[in-house]
Amino acid sequence: MKEKCVKKLEEWFGGNNFDYEIINTSDGECIFVTISEDCGERVASLYRVFKLGDGLEISRDYEQSISNNNASILSVISEMMKVYKRVLV
Repeated sequence: MKEKCVKKLEEWFGGNNFDYEIINTSDGECIFVTISEDCGERVASLYRVFKLGDGLEISRDYEQSISNNNASILSVISEMMKVYKRVLV
């Protein structure tokens, strides 16, 4: 399942550059944290790739621009974890 989820995420981003970490996997879904660049801004996102029928779907459950200062990065991580706990667990 993990390999299929990664492939779906790569298709979603197309040729755009991004980095990811898988933070949870199960038989039916994978949850990713990504960092990508959009119009010169770094963006942190929380994605869920899940089975729907015979295929896979993708859902972006959180997205926030981040700056280079540590307070901004920590704030985004904190909010992302709140969304993860509230919506995805």
